[in-house]
Amino acid sequence: MYNINIVKKYLLLFLIIVLGFFLRVYKVDTVPSGVLVDEAALGYNAYSVFKTGFDEHKIRYPLLFKSFGDYKPPAYFYSQLPFIKLFGSNNFSLRFPSVLAGTLLILVVFFLFNNLGFGFTTSLFAAALTAFSPWTIILSRFALESNLGLLFFGIGLTFTIKYLREDKILFAILAGVFSACHGMDILPIE
Repeated sequence: MYNINIVKKYLLLFLIIVLGFFLRVYKVDTVPSGVLVDEAALGYNAYSVFKTGFDEHKIRYPLLFKSFGDYKPPAYFYSQLPFIKLFGSNNFSLRFPSVLAGTLLILVVFFLFNNLGFGFTTSLFAAALTAFSPWTIILSRFALESNLGLLFFGIGLTFTIKYLREDKILFAILAGVFSACHGMDILPIE
């Protein structure tokens, strides 16, 4: 039988994550209104790759996306493809990867604090701060590659700390994988 206090604690974490998701996803297709230029470039190239396999510059499945004279990292473009398939090409499918990244960041912050040795209550408080911080909510409502990068960085850091504490090679491998994913999402240099 489960300890009822542990179930209540994790239920509270679950509720924080659900509320955090709701704050990020509610009317995300209309608030903020319109799209930023960078969001439009992300959406256009992702839709182009989804439909044709080529970006706007006729490069097949590129690893760097040229956009308005600079280059964009590929992680956010490719993370949009399943949502374009499910929901079509619209503001919702454009911004939904950021919504998911912002929501998953709540859980990552909880585990990060827990692995740093803070207790359950402090880790829960850190997760709640992440969930209800206006800064994280607002940024999660824009299609920005930095949202995905922060998530990958947080997961990589969490697994690095877990590896340093437990010395299991699996955690080192996972830290490397997510750090590489973060590397695929930081701004590339021409």
